[in-house]
Amino acid sequence: MTVRQAFILALIVPLVAVGCATPPTATQQGAIIGAGAGAATGAVVGAATKGSPGKGALLGAIIGGLGGAIAGDIYQQGQQRAYEQGRQDSARAGAPQPVPGGPPVTGQGPYAPDPTRGEVSNSTRWEVQIHLDQQPGNLGSPTFVLNPQETRPVNLDVGQHRIIAKAFVTTQFGKRPVGTYDRMVTVDPRSSGWSIRFVETSF
Repeated sequence: MTVRQAFILALIVPLVAVGCATPPTATQQGAIIGAGAGAATGAVVGAATKGSPGKGALLGAIIGGLGGAIAGDIYQQGQQRAYEQGRQDSARAGAPQPVPGGPPVTGQGPYAPDPTRGEVSNSTRWEVQIHLDQQPGNLGSPTFVLNPQETRPVNLDVGQHRIIAKAFVTTQFGKRPVGTYDRMVTVDPRSSGWSIRFVETSF
């Protein structure tokens, strides 16, 4: 076999393998290309060294195939990493971004706003005892008690409600009254809620 024949054979065999096989992977493509290049190089080297071109082509095909397989595997891993990176970038781009300046405000659902929802705050240094819808001359136990700087949610139906609040200071002789707050509060059905905040001048 001449150098030219071995060279042509080395190029034809990998091309036939590509045409007859199923679509090759990146590793298989690298092996086929490497085998063709190695066979061609081996044929030329074999002829130049007065050896057998056919043996040189065979040896070159084996070496080229191994090198091409390794190169194809590295290429395939690179493609896979690029694909995964693209997916991660897309996921980050589609994810909602945090709002600067603090946590987001969450609505109360389809029933908000509710005019009957309210809160009572004690911004004083004293204990405040709250009596809801009780008569001044016939006060029973307090509906609830607020410690200093405490806030509590309270629900009141639409309409008018009497709120009596008594403030007490704790001394070495026990609790002593500071003053009384007595007001009528109207819960408006058109409002979004209500609130009362006791300060020291409220008593």
